[in-house]
Amino acid sequence: MALVAGNYPPEMVKETMHTNMSNRNLRETLTGKIIKINGQLFSNIWNYRYCNRINPDDAVMKSDISNVGAGLATAFVATFYGALLSNLFFHPMAEKLESRRIKNMANMQLIVTATLLVQGKHHPVYIEANLNSFMPPKERYARFSKRRICRLSQNKIPEKVA
Repeated sequence: MALVAGNYPPEMVKETMHTNMSNRNLRETLTGKIIKINGQLFSNIWNYRYCNRINPDDAVMKSDISNVGAGLATAFVATFYGALLSNLFFHPMAEKLESRRIKNMANMQLIVTATLLVQGKHHPVYIEANLNSFMPPKERYARFSKRRICRLSQNKIPEKVA
């Protein structure tokens, strides 16, 4: 809005706001990808770290078979924790970030459209009709029906004569 108040041309306002949108989209996409990759790697790192302790060529393991059970138990627990954290923490977080990114981009597109319409000094009814396209149909119609009910309640409706 500072650009609009500064009487900058609409093309410059639109370009600046789209640059802002694209940079934010890039940052949020990278954050989601990093968390998703962490989720994929987390279980693999735990498995690699603890499964390497079970080495059948190890001289200690050849002489003492009791270490194999403890090593397998450690590897199993590590695999379980890795899979648990990956599927219960990292993947849901990445999905939530992706859904928020999509909502943020839609909201920013709404702001860009509203700013350009206000800067163009369009009629408020045109602005409202244009911005209603961003709302889901149920909310759009619910809003209009509430307005109609308010108008009808202000005007007296003649009763039917029986």
